[in-house]
Amino acid sequence: MASSAFDHSAVNALNRDARRAHMNAFFMHLGLWDSAKVAQTREKCVEKYCQFLGEQGYTSINQEYFEYQVDSLVWHNVLKRGKVLTKDNEWPWTDTVPNKQDLATQPSSAYREWLSRKSEVNGEGDRVPTPPRLIVLSDEL
Repeated sequence: MASSAFDHSAVNALNRDARRAHMNAFFMHLGLWDSAKVAQTREKCVEKYCQFLGEQGYTSINQEYFEYQVDSLVWHNVLKRGKVLTKDNEWPWTDTVPNKQDLATQPSSAYREWLSRKSEVNGEGDRVPTPPRLIVLSDEL
């Protein structure tokens, strides 16, 4: 069940579809593939990563970087849940990370939607700023 049975280096880690196909094949190889559980794990990882980005003050992040980081979290969580996360099968593409500041890549729609939902919940969505109040100071102070 070791990671060495798979040639992770043959995968273009910056290609989301190729990366995810490889992840799915690897999860199957380890006997961990359950499409519903992986989808649920992905949803939770998206939420957690959005929370992290929000705490860091990001107002936008590019799509490629966002999806790469979420995939890394999914990998870690699926293997950890399956009790097979070891040094031998940690995230195999640590040397290949998309540039999060790449302006040629569109911003993450998932993060933008999360920010929008968060602002609506906090009552900050599409509201008109309150004009400053005029305070008159009297001589009676």
